[in-house]
Amino acid sequence: MKRLKPGKALGCLLCILLTCALILAYPALSARLSAAAPSAPPGVNAARRQLLTVWLAGDCLNAAPWVRAQAAAYAKTHKGVRVWIRTAAREDLQALCENMDGAPDLILFAPGLDIPADCLRALSADGLCAAYRAAGQAQGRQLAVPLCLDGYALVCPAREAAVTPSPTSLFGAAPTPDAHALPQATALPRESWPERLIADDAFGAVAMDRLGVSGSIAWLPAAQVPAALLSGQAEGALLTLTQARQCLTAGQGLQLLAAADITDRVVFGAIPQSAQPAAEGLLDFLLSASAQQALAARGLLPAREGITLYGADQPILLAAQQALREGKLVNAFTSSPALKDEQTIAQTLCDAR
Repeated sequence: MKRLKPGKALGCLLCILLTCALILAYPALSARLSAAAPSAPPGVNAARRQLLTVWLAGDCLNAAPWVRAQAAAYAKTHKGVRVWIRTAAREDLQALCENMDGAPDLILFAPGLDIPADCLRALSADGLCAAYRAAGQAQGRQLAVPLCLDGYALVCPAREAAVTPSPTSLFGAAPTPDAHALPQATALPRESWPERLIADDAFGAVAMDRLGVSGSIAWLPAAQVPAALLSGQAEGALLTLTQARQCLTAGQGLQLLAAADITDRVVFGAIPQSAQPAAEGLLDFLLSASAQQALAARGLLPAREGITLYGADQPILLAAQQALREGKLVNAFTSSPALKDEQTIAQTLCDAR
């Protein structure tokens, strides 16, 4: 066996002793360094990063761009927070109570999805229009809050007298291209309503019944109603506000007949019991004055009290806004079968008139 030279043996021994000393001293040294070192360089926010998950479920109208924009605004004002938004299927919602591990922090959904109310956290309804609060209640508690809504308006193509003539100039400025498409600010009297009307074959029956329509009604899928009106298949139609805006944008003048005081086209917000505390802050942000005012760009109605988005220059939206402030929203937890039963009953009433 080859012997180590005395110098090498001493070096090895010193290395072993130094290693043992470092192992024994590491806990105390680590604690001292942690206490002495700053948590982050000056001017750097070292707050813990947080991810909030949002599900969009069902027919969320055309609110998805609004939701994404407001989520980005919320993250910008809350350093370290990121918001992830994804589309969720009905099966995702119904599986919540069985497995809360993958539950989101916030759910945005439409009525008729059979969402399990037992898995949701009670919320505050402060700031909501009084007529809207009951729409989010179940089991005697406020388990969801309306965030925004679309409505229904009964309209007909604008008559010659109803179309605003396009001026050659206005205080020296050129007129806007769509000036001729503005509908009148006043509705036609009931005795002047047309006899032949079109409505969607879903919730439109409920709205027509609430309006007391007695004419001949043709029931079509909602997506076909605007084109049927513009092609002259009927003298009037029940349009959603979004559809009415599309017709106006296309240059078709519309005459307002009446605005319905009931709608199923609502986006609700709810928070699962397993959600992070910050979820309530995001929900409150969506109901803030700034977020609600941004709905005007989408042609949707606000749910917050004291927010008026539309004036006499947009009479169809104004009429729907006023009618629904004292009207009725379908409850967030109305089951799909119950919603269909309500529609069947209302359509029978309409057809019997």
